[in-house]
Amino acid sequence: MVSANGATIACGVVAAISVLAALPMLMGNADVIPESLKTGTIVDKKGKLKAMDPDLLVHLARSLGHEVFIFVTAIAASVANNRCALLAKFLTIGMLLSAGWHHAWGNKNEAIGQAVFATVFGYFGFISSGLALPSTKWGKHAIACTLEACLMGAVAVGLLSGSAEALPPALKPLNLGAVQSMGKTWVLPRYACLLVPWITMRPRSASSCPSGSWCRCGPML
Repeated sequence: MVSANGATIACGVVAAISVLAALPMLMGNADVIPESLKTGTIVDKKGKLKAMDPDLLVHLARSLGHEVFIFVTAIAASVANNRCALLAKFLTIGMLLSAGWHHAWGNKNEAIGQAVFATVFGYFGFISSGLALPSTKWGKHAIACTLEACLMGAVAVGLLSGSAEALPPALKPLNLGAVQSMGKTWVLPRYACLLVPWITMRPRSASSCPSGSWCRCGPML
């Protein structure tokens, strides 16, 4: 049964806001994307960057939209498994990174919003809940999720450095900010994947989840 605590409510609010942003982007609507990410890479005669090609902007919106939707799915899984207090610890780090990145690109509203979310998640994750990271049960599910997080992390680091090599050909003409934004959206799902090994397949008690039965993420190994 889902526990209606502060961390769960905060995760639910962020998931709802993220869905509202993801759905229009999946349909190609780029209105929620900051203006600093919509510029192209070609300079006009006046020395100003031209607007991004409309088709490329649609590709960017849909790419960011499906990454945000993956992030929402991970939050929903944490809500269903009563692990939002633990997820909040990881999201605090991710939101702080996101706030710093938006500040560097001059996206003031986004930076303030991410900083507020980081504060809320930090409170519920580190102060209010007091939930420590449990020991990890290194079964096949934990190993698979950790490997996926490492692969996503490697791609994210490349994108955050400004390299578009990992992007499909349709997205390679993106400007530096847009490439880095793709890397940033990869980081948050990566934290969710890293969370899974610590959700752990350990039962609360031998009677509530006996060995060999399904518990949280999969069967006890």
